[in-house]
Amino acid sequence: MSADSEKAQEIAYQVAADLYMNENSLVWSRFNIMVAVNALIVAGAQVVAQAAEKHNLILLAFSLPLLGMIFCGIWWKMMARGFDYHDHWREWAERTEAAVYGKDSRGKVCAPITCATKRFRMGEPEGKPQCESIHECQNLRKQERAGQRRTGTARRHSYILIALFFVLYVFTCAQLVMHFFCGKGIYCLEL
Repeated sequence: MSADSEKAQEIAYQVAADLYMNENSLVWSRFNIMVAVNALIVAGAQVVAQAAEKHNLILLAFSLPLLGMIFCGIWWKMMARGFDYHDHWREWAERTEAAVYGKDSRGKVCAPITCATKRFRMGEPEGKPQCESIHECQNLRKQERAGQRRTGTARRHSYILIALFFVLYVFTCAQLVMHFFCGKGIYCLEL
């Protein structure tokens, strides 16, 4: 492999790693913004629901939880797309990493994403990082696999939070229906 080709692969790897990290930040920034938006909608829905009869805000009282449900659907799609891009950039970085840094004797990549930066060996050409031993690479791959499981867990937990907000909006709508149509609020089903 020529020096120019090797340098181009290293640049491609750096771009892939940057895109991977950037997408990770974007996913959680979107998540945090949508949590704040939904918290504001929940708070607004509760304030409007309390003042709805007195100030004739019944339509607004029903529209805020419905708007929240719509936002939950948008949020779900945004998170799914973000996690898909996150996985894509991670896989691209791992493929590029394999091409740039090679593999160990077992065919596993041992480079920056799979090896911590403190494990760089001094004196390697172009500062290429290497694991100090195959055993160290194996331990780092176990940690990486655990990290990938955590990514799946983070995805699942974010969807659970979105579903909880959605259920809260459904409950708020049901409470409003019972209050305005039965006159007893949440206890309107009592006999």
